[in-house]
Amino acid sequence: MSAVPKDGSYAWFYSGITALVCFLFIGLIDSIGITVAVFIVHYNESNAKGGWVGSIITFLIFALAPVVVYIYNRCGFRWCMFIASVFYCLSLITTPFVPNMNFVFLTYAIPTGISISFISTLSIVTQREYFSKYFGFAIGVRYSASALGSVVMSFILPFAFNGMGFKHTLQSLLAFLPFILCYGLVSRHQVTNVDTRSHKYQKSTKNIYWEFLQDRTFTLSLVGIALYLLCSMIPFIFMVRYGMTLGHPLSKAKWFLVVKGITALVGTLLIGRKNDKLLKHGKVKLISVGVCVIFGVLSFLCSFVKSFPLLMVYMALIGLVDGAWWAAYPVLVVEITSGYHSTEAFGLTNFVGALARLPGPPFLGWLFDITGDFRYVFYVMFVISMIAAVLSAMSSRVSVEKHLSLSEKSNLRKTDIESSEGREDAPCCFFDNLVIEEALTYETSV
Repeated sequence: MSAVPKDGSYAWFYSGITALVCFLFIGLIDSIGITVAVFIVHYNESNAKGGWVGSIITFLIFALAPVVVYIYNRCGFRWCMFIASVFYCLSLITTPFVPNMNFVFLTYAIPTGISISFISTLSIVTQREYFSKYFGFAIGVRYSASALGSVVMSFILPFAFNGMGFKHTLQSLLAFLPFILCYGLVSRHQVTNVDTRSHKYQKSTKNIYWEFLQDRTFTLSLVGIALYLLCSMIPFIFMVRYGMTLGHPLSKAKWFLVVKGITALVGTLLIGRKNDKLLKHGKVKLISVGVCVIFGVLSFLCSFVKSFPLLMVYMALIGLVDGAWWAAYPVLVVEITSGYHSTEAFGLTNFVGALARLPGPPFLGWLFDITGDFRYVFYVMFVISMIAAVLSAMSSRVSVEKHLSLSEKSNLRKTDIESSEGREDAPCCFFDNLVIEEALTYETSV
């Protein structure tokens, strides 16, 4: 057994390593629009089929979150990173040799989605084990690194594909593999002993999920989050391809993702440093609602323009609001659950979001193919984001029975733990009426 001080020097060291890994791997996935465009041209396939590559990857990243959390709790962080490295290596070794796009789904989309799901999910949920006072800020650092990675990767990948070719570019990405392994080695797997203190709160994951869905505030917020996750992925998957259909070469169309990454970095930095204060006052949901409205309005207005400079402005503004949303997203999950099993809540939210994301890009790619007009895609994005905003706003207005309220259950759980083990063994961090458990005793495993 060992005690790892929260917000200490090791916590910031872990945050720095997490930022580096997210810079490389999440940045690579956030530039998927480049890779999808290359796949479409290389295999001479339709936009709809190319959309399935990005859709499968993002679906798996989110859908596997509950599975990743389960494996993490049972096997530890290092085994999770080992699994991630195996699938990452597999995708880049096999994909350069496949003859058509059908094989790409099996060799690239699925293994990459599995690998990045481990990295993405654990880079977020493990922050609660290292940070208390600066949890929101640490989340902001993580997403800022991802946004910066998106900028760099979106800038470099077109040069790599043009200079080294399709095959050698994919193989060169194997150089990132050691970073996954090092991430597993330097990180300490910490197992919280909170649930062992009270038999009353030893619940199966299935029961915990059912409790979440019984709270109407959480359920409406969950649907709103899922809808935004659906429409937010469209620009970074299809805008590069859309630019190419307007006559711009890949070397020019890539700037859509570059500028989006730069402004997303600004958005994550602005909100990330305010996360803890917003959580303290229960205002994180306002960020979510505001982002949905702005995203929808911008997409609707963009349907009237086709000039490259104005499309660049659109992507810059989309990056700004999307970066703000992602920086607030994990903290939003903590807020709407009042800290009650927030790790499981994050897994469930990602899974539902994945179900919404899977059919979205292929359907919109098909719509783009049959109409030849991207305006209809912008219209769909506008409608979906507006619905997401309405549902998120309504979630704060619905009444919830006291025995079904996650906030009440969080307070009861805290009280039971304190009475059974004593206050010194279960310190808590209070954000007004929001209570988030923190355990100081951990079991360190290899």
